[in-house]
Amino acid sequence: MLSIKMFCYKLFQSTILFLHLTDVNCQFTFSAISLQPPISSVGSTATATCNVTYTGSTATTLTWQIDSVAVQQYRIQNAQVPQLGAQPASGFDTSPSTTTSNVNTGDTFPMILGIRNVSLTINQSTVSLGCSAPGCNTQAPLQIGVCQPNTASGVIATVSSSSCGLGCTVQYSCESGYTGSDVTATCQANATFDASTTCTLSSSLSPGAIAGIVIGCIIAVAIIIFFLIPHCCAEICCCAFTHTLLDLGKKKPEPDITMPDLKKNTQPGGPNGEGDVP
Repeated sequence: MLSIKMFCYKLFQSTILFLHLTDVNCQFTFSAISLQPPISSVGSTATATCNVTYTGSTATTLTWQIDSVAVQQYRIQNAQVPQLGAQPASGFDTSPSTTTSNVNTGDTFPMILGIRNVSLTINQSTVSLGCSAPGCNTQAPLQIGVCQPNTASGVIATVSSSSCGLGCTVQYSCESGYTGSDVTATCQANATFDASTTCTLSSSLSPGAIAGIVIGCIIAVAIIIFFLIPHCCAEICCCAFTHTLLDLGKKKPEPDITMPDLKKNTQPGGPNGEGDVP
């Protein structure tokens, strides 16, 4: 009988302890992590922000992570200012920021993590904030990118570096036959350029194109006058002379047409049976 009572008592103690530990480990609720800017250019700072509500009363630790690497830790306790722990040797360049006021049970305060000098190697990595309890976590993917220059028809873009990150510039101009403004644009923190240009196909020929056409026409006329015409004339004259000679060579001599000699009629008799009168 005593053993049953003891068992029930131990079970009760275990239940209370479990509930107490659960309350200690799950002392926070989180909003979703927001990232500013949503897409960060290479070399800029990506800022992760999360609003945290402290629901417990005992001390516990919140940890920022990039993928599975801890980069910042804070000790949170009722009626005290959150204390930044020693920064882990993570290899990431981070800057901590949180409230400087006392946190009481039921208070909501922002937790902020800056990830400086971001690179493409952490694109799509997960940044998270959480505690040691199961489910005590919120996370979001990092979006890291480079500035892409305008490559529209007629646009010439000369970029200052191959992987165009924060502060990189591009010189815009227009191809021959297009009109538009020359523009210098700079890559911003959100992986976009602060300016661009539009090149429109010209409806009329440029002075250079007109000059080229005129020079081409002059050269063509000169070729016709000094080369083609003399050559053609020589060919025509030669052909005409040749045909004339051939015609002369093929012509038959005309027959010699002469009148026969008129001889005296010596035959006796004439119209009257008499001889011709001498």
